[in-house]
Amino acid sequence: MVVRKRDLIISGWLVVGLICTGCAGPATQSVELSEEKKAIMELRQTISELNTKIEDLNNRFSLLQEKVESNREQLKELSETYTQAPLTPPEDLKVVKIEEETSSPEELYSQAQDLFLSGRYKDARVVFSELVNTYPEHELTDNALYWMGETYYTEEDYRAALKIFKSIVENYPKANKAPDAMLKWGYSLIELGRLDEAKEVLARLLKKYPHSKAAHKARDKLDHIKTN
Repeated sequence: MVVRKRDLIISGWLVVGLICTGCAGPATQSVELSEEKKAIMELRQTISELNTKIEDLNNRFSLLQEKVESNREQLKELSETYTQAPLTPPEDLKVVKIEEETSSPEELYSQAQDLFLSGRYKDARVVFSELVNTYPEHELTDNALYWMGETYYTEEDYRAALKIFKSIVENYPKANKAPDAMLKWGYSLIELGRLDEAKEVLARLLKKYPHSKAAHKARDKLDHIKTN
């Protein structure tokens, strides 16, 4: 009897040990899964921050390209002007009071570009807005509107950015910035959590501007949305 009782006690402890071991397994796995999920979330956050920085660098690079091209055209025009027009001294040298003139569209655009590149987004927006209001029919107007939208987007005011990007597509559908504006319209909707609307806008972009660089980015973004 003593032997049997001892055997029963040992068997009982073995069963308890096995049960405890079985309980520890799922708990450990749960902790590991939780840590993996946390690591994935942190990685996604890092990727999102990197994408934001890349977007900002792309904006700056795009503005610099515009500025270089604009300066090249201005130098060419100045060169032609001085070559064709001989310098002649004035007949009557006298002090003339020069009235303050309104800045040209090119001057305003260049000034706003510099402000944007230096990170002074609010000031840049003011100058871009002056260009749009003073020269509503000028060829730089849609560009100025686009960069106004970018100032809001960079400041994470996605509602204001969306409004401007959408207005460019609707009012200047053939402008050179229209595809990019439609892309950022979609991006703004994504940031606001309106995914269904964003997918619709990006899909329309693919049909409306199929050969643009913006269409390529829109396709990548749609693929990303589907896989996440």
